[in-house]
Amino acid sequence: MSTKAIIYCRVSSERQVNEGHGLDGQELRCRQFAMLRGYSIEAVFTDEGISGGITDRPGIRELLEFLEVKAVFGEQIVIIIDDISRLARDVEAHFQLRTAIKVRNGLLQSPNHEFKDDDPYGKFNETIMAGAAELHRTKNRIQVIGNMRSRLESGYWPFNWMPGYVNKNKAGHRKVLVPVEPQASIIKEALEGFASGRFASKTDMRNFLQEKQFYFRKKTGTVHLSQATRLLERAPIYAGFIEYEPWGVKRREGHHEPLISRKTLELIEKRLEKSTPVPHRKDLHLDFPLRGYVACEECMKLMTASWSKGRGKRYPYYRCTSKGCSRYQKGVRKENLENHFEQLLEKMAARPEVLKLLEAVFNDLWKQRLSSFQDEADKREDMLKTLDKKIDDYLEKIETTKSKIIVEKYELRIEEIEKEKRSLKTDRPQKNNYRVDFGTALSVVLQFLQNPSGLWNTGRFEDKRTVLKLAFPSLIPFSKENGVGTASFSLLFELCKLSETEKSRVVEMPGIEPGSNV
Repeated sequence: MSTKAIIYCRVSSERQVNEGHGLDGQELRCRQFAMLRGYSIEAVFTDEGISGGITDRPGIRELLEFLEVKAVFGEQIVIIIDDISRLARDVEAHFQLRTAIKVRNGLLQSPNHEFKDDDPYGKFNETIMAGAAELHRTKNRIQVIGNMRSRLESGYWPFNWMPGYVNKNKAGHRKVLVPVEPQASIIKEALEGFASGRFASKTDMRNFLQEKQFYFRKKTGTVHLSQATRLLERAPIYAGFIEYEPWGVKRREGHHEPLISRKTLELIEKRLEKSTPVPHRKDLHLDFPLRGYVACEECMKLMTASWSKGRGKRYPYYRCTSKGCSRYQKGVRKENLENHFEQLLEKMAARPEVLKLLEAVFNDLWKQRLSSFQDEADKREDMLKTLDKKIDDYLEKIETTKSKIIVEKYELRIEEIEKEKRSLKTDRPQKNNYRVDFGTALSVVLQFLQNPSGLWNTGRFEDKRTVLKLAFPSLIPFSKENGVGTASFSLLFELCKLSETEKSRVVEMPGIEPGSNV
């Protein structure tokens, strides 16, 4: 009866999987060794793209489980590895695995090394070889990190994964980050939304990513808050810069195409620096959309919300939890409070003539903005032409200059001018995109003003929160006896109220400053 054997193969990088010294090459040499010894191969275990300094690997776990089953029946199994470094590239890890294999009645063999457990010279030789493998791994790691640091310092992102981008070979650059859709557009909208305040918090940004089903590496599941935070932390890269603090690489110009403007980056960093607390609570629950917005009319403290037990049933309530208030712990049925709120939304709907006037005002403002946009675009083009002229002048000087030192200074100046050009081009607004976005946005806003309760009644929690953010800048007072108290409305709805009484003021107020963000 032939001796039973298994094969173990490992590579530490994806590239090795497809090369001659990869898994297939290792398995072939192990099978040739087994054939010469007359062994029958029972199974093959592999680990792909896993460092030899790690002992807890999927392939190793399966191998040890296989040996445990065989050891129950007293069988000894030969484990064939192509080279001692395939088992581990760390002395401690090597002998941990050797012990784990030995106690499971396994016998380690290799065509390149003879393992001798009882020979002190053989064990010494094995230690030397395992140490050499560890030294080789350490040197490789230092070399790889050095190369990656050099790429970072040159303005390239050397790591394989960056949400919204793929690393592709490009003429004159080797590998450079290239936007990939639809992820790039989703990230762009998320970062610009946070910068503009459309997303009041990281949680709102996370909810947007969840709605867009942006799961990063996973195909399905939940978008966690940490993932939204990671996008914000990497905003400089999405703005066209390269930086990596763990390796001491400070911010510098990147060679990749940015997704957001540098102005957007500045706004994001200002918001992150301020860390301004959001006025509404984050411990929201889908069952209580008004939580964090509705306040007790008497003490003007936020009302909380929860489910209460009744006779064989649970009931949803909003309640005041402010001690000293006469309404302390007095519950208001969710249905009662939210019905009052829906009636308020219905009363807020703007009349057709008001909407028509607002549409005319906003269109007029937008025409003024487009006009200023054109002026700005013309100025940018003039600046770019001036910079091109400077570059041409320096190039002419280089041709007539013999001093290497002066030539180098001219070349540095040309590089600085090129950076100025890239900055102008990166921050340049896209006129065509503005036209489309404005038309769509205006239509959505007018529909919302015409029927604010329509968006509330879609049944989606995110839509309900959007209504609250757009319509109410401060807390909404409520009491069981009086219903919704006097609430403050956002500027949009205040404009609607003004237009009902003094139409001239509506036109006059937004017209104070051309290009106003009203």
